[in-house]
Amino acid sequence: MDTTPAILTHLFDQLGLMSSTKEIERFIDSHTLEDNIRLYQADFWSLSQKNFLKESLEEDAQWSGATDCLDTLLRKKTSLNCQCGSSAPPYSGDKIS
Repeated sequence: MDTTPAILTHLFDQLGLMSSTKEIERFIDSHTLEDNIRLYQADFWSLSQKNFLKESLEEDAQWSGATDCLDTLLRKKTSLNCQCGSSAPPYSGDKIS
């Protein structure tokens, strides 16, 4: 069982994406989810990324909180420094400038 903390930086690592705060910001700024598209259905994911995200949400897995937060961020309904329902920021804690 993977016991890595499920924050956005680690979620991005799991997805094989660059995971610095700056890279996460860049990803969020350059990708958008429409209201009728589920996170794992977005055309910017690879098949393995889609499967990981779908499984994470369906099984309410360790990553579901970070996955939900990413979904919210991609729908542009909050900013990266949001709490996403947590007492800690969803990213590594780096300051966002």
